[in-house]
Amino acid sequence: MHSAPASQQPVPSSWRDAAERFAERIAVFISRWRYLLIALCTIGYALDTVYRAHRKLFWLDEIFTIYISRLSSLKLIWQALLRGADFNPPLLYVLTRLSQSAFGYGHVATRLPEAVGVWVFCLSLYRFVSLRTTPLGGFISMLFPLVTMAYPYAYEARSHGIILGFCGLSLISWQSLAARTHRRIWPALSLGLSLSCALLTHSFAVLLWLPIVAGEIVRSVRLRRLDPAVWSVLIIASLATVVSLPLLRSVRSTLSVGVFFPASMQKLILSYQHLLVAATGVLVCVLALLCVDRGLRATAGRVAEGLKAHELVASLAFLTLPVVNYLLARFSHAPMMDRYDLSAVAGLACLIGAAMSARPLAGLLVLAMRVFQIAADYANFATGSFVPEGSTVRTAFDERYRLMDSVVDKQLPILLLDPFEFAPSLYYAPGHLLPRLTYVRDTNVYFEDFNGKVNFEAFAQLQRLLSGAGPSFFAR
Repeated sequence: MHSAPASQQPVPSSWRDAAERFAERIAVFISRWRYLLIALCTIGYALDTVYRAHRKLFWLDEIFTIYISRLSSLKLIWQALLRGADFNPPLLYVLTRLSQSAFGYGHVATRLPEAVGVWVFCLSLYRFVSLRTTPLGGFISMLFPLVTMAYPYAYEARSHGIILGFCGLSLISWQSLAARTHRRIWPALSLGLSLSCALLTHSFAVLLWLPIVAGEIVRSVRLRRLDPAVWSVLIIASLATVVSLPLLRSVRSTLSVGVFFPASMQKLILSYQHLLVAATGVLVCVLALLCVDRGLRATAGRVAEGLKAHELVASLAFLTLPVVNYLLARFSHAPMMDRYDLSAVAGLACLIGAAMSARPLAGLLVLAMRVFQIAADYANFATGSFVPEGSTVRTAFDERYRLMDSVVDKQLPILLLDPFEFAPSLYYAPGHLLPRLTYVRDTNVYFEDFNGKVNFEAFAQLQRLLSGAGPSFFAR
């Protein structure tokens, strides 16, 4: 037998080809066992979030949520909101009250609506992307919010985690409604309820309309006609803004207009910085792979269909929400806070998931980076003492109370001066110390973060309403 010429000898597979074949097998495994993997991710998310929610102490804004939700009727809640006790529409307090009624008044039960909301958001991103691409792309999108500034709001008793849940539901409802030609009643109802409930939870949820409207305009142009079902739902759901109007008037009368977290270019830049920092791992992976492979060609026969044109435009429109938030705050003199445009995370999550879905090797590396980031963030939280807008160490409060209790004269009042710590100090105080605690607000003290007066008197009114006489408060 004669051996074949050297030029005809088979070329050994490179490490890249072997890696790509291995990545393809893993991608097939993910596709085949996607529901089991989603269940495992759900369990992992629940354990992580419950641990964080249990450990983190309530801070000032959360205590406002708690006290308002404990009022005995929706009428009292509405009256408290009109008087400036807080500035969110009533659904936040209704959901918190329902959760506490069912599961108790602890840290986890109080924050349960937000924890559910963020995970619904993640699952919705999975469905939105995987329906058009691959389960691998869906998992990349699903895990993306957990390494962004959106995740801490899964264990904070405020409206922002709930808004994310309604954002995800509205996105997949619109996707389903646009794809169907019959039996459209359920996605239409889901879209309308999601958007309406978002507005009944926070006034700035109006930002959710922009991506869907932008995507629907593109869809209408391609169809050369308007879809009456979609546009009718969008218009009807927007009527929920009526609930926010009297609350916005209360904000304007209670706070100095234009000086409470005023809009600025610095805040706009920070919004994008917070958003893009989470994508750093993805960008590093992609750049490294490009340097090695000059493109990492997509596997033949496994190129994903990709997002539809109107879905792609909606994803891109999500990325403009910080700009819209800035302009809205600028022209209406409303406060500008980056938590109001957290839904921008959806745009980057969908785009990254769709882009990586057709490249199994790159996608798996990105997915591994996501898992590593989540694990590192958990370790950082578990070993740390402080988190944004809160503490995770109860011993600091206990030491404070021991110091207060060491005073010989047990009748002397105890003055609280810190405008952010006074509410948690009152909330966690032992019963025998509570009557002695007195908050003194110095009107000469202002803070760089907001050059305006915070309505601390509303907190005092809630305390008295819920607990009778309650602790004393004085303003100087």
